[in-house]
Amino acid sequence: MAVSETGLAELAVRVERLEQVVAELQAAKSASDIAPAAEPRSDKERLLALLQATGLLAKPGPLVKTRAEAWRRLPERDRRQFRREMDTLQLDPPLSQIIIDNRRRGTSS
Repeated sequence: MAVSETGLAELAVRVERLEQVVAELQAAKSASDIAPAAEPRSDKERLLALLQATGLLAKPGPLVKTRAEAWRRLPERDRRQFRREMDTLQLDPPLSQIIIDNRRRGTSS
């Protein structure tokens, strides 16, 4: 799943807010209760670490890695064309309705 620059910026803002809450909670606890953690260096690493710690992001499995490698091997022209097609894709019924129907049937996949 590709993350857009806008999506990454929104996640970064949310991470900053969450970090503020965590800092307040940590300040409320005694220093002996808090184990020091290795601080990731960049904002991206901090964001990834937070998402992984909360269970919102998992390490990619072998299938995802294989597909990502195949995507990266595609010529840029083909990737742009695919993105254009996906940006203009109109499903009937919409994807949200397909998901709702699948959940009702108990086949959420």
